Amino acid sequence: ALAQLIFLFTPLYRLNRFECIDLIGTPESMKEYYTPKTIEKLRKHIEGLGLEIGTFVSSTPDINHPDPAVRKQVLEDFARGVDITAALGCSHINITAPRPAGSTQTPVTSGSADKVSYIMAEGYDFKKDWRTYVDSLKYCADLAGSKGLKLSLECFAGTICSTPHAWLRLFEDVGAPNLGIQLDTSHLVTQRFDVVFAIYMTGDRIFNVHAKDNDGMTRGNLPPGCGIIDYPLVIDALRHVGYDGIISVEVEFTHNPRRYNQQAKEHLEKVLKGLY
Repeated sequence: ALAQLIFLFTPLYRLNRFECIDLIGTPESMKEYYTPKTIEKLRKHIEGLGLEIGTFVSSTPDINHPDPAVRKQVLEDFARGVDITAALGCSHINITAPRPAGSTQTPVTSGSADKVSYIMAEGYDFKKDWRTYVDSLKYCADLAGSKGLKLSLECFAGTICSTPHAWLRLFEDVGAPNLGIQLDTSHLVTQRFDVVFAIYMTGDRIFNVHAKDNDGMTRGNLPPGCGIIDYPLVIDALRHVGYDGIISVEVEFTHNPRRYNQQAKEHLEKVLKGLY
C-alpha cells in the first residue's frame, strides 16, 4: 500500500512501527554473507518482526565500464543479486545509475572557492558509454524478468541518467517493461527538477520512492517536512499516476537516526491521512 514506510535499522522497527525493510548487498556480501541458510534466517527474523522485505539493493559499480572483463564480473555479481532477491521473496531488485565511465571527481570540501567537477577519462565518448550502459541494462532487465522481478534504478544527481528526460530515453532504448525508477525526491531537488513534474513524466515506471527532504542549497538529507519539498503535492501526484508501492524513509548519515527517521515517518503519515 502507498502508506508503507521503510527504515533501515531493525532495532527501531518495534518502536517506530515501520512496515517494511530494504536489504543491500555488496559484491563481497553477496558471495560470503547471503548464503541460503542466512537468507532463510533473515526471512524468518523479518517476518517475526511483522515486516516485509521491500527491495534488495544490489551494488553494481562499473556496470558501464569500458573493459569487458570488468563489466562481466559486475554482471555476474548482479546475477547473484537476482537469485538473492528471488530467494528473499522481494518483488524487485534495485541498482544505482553509474557516473560517466572512467571519470573521477574533484574532492568536495567546505571551501567556498573550491571547484567541483568530474574529471573525464581521456577520449571519453558519451554515445559509446550510453550504448554500453543500455546493453548492460538489457541483460540485467532480462535476467530479473526471468525470475519474475522488476528492476529499478536509483539515479543520483550527476549520474549518466540523472533526470526524468534521460529516464524516458533509457526506457525507450532498453525496451524492457520491467525496468523502472526508484524515485528519490531529494536527488531531483538537488538538480532543481520539480518532483511532482518528474512523477507525472515517469508514471507507472516508478517502482519505489525514497522520501528525504532537501533545503535546495546545501542539505539533501533532511527528514520529510524539514525542507522545500511539498509532500502533500508529491503524494497527490503519486496517486494520480496510480502508484501503490512503497515509500521509503531514507534519512542517512545522521548522529540521531531514531529522532530524524521518526520525525520523517510522522510527517508522512499526516500527509497520507490528509492532515496537511
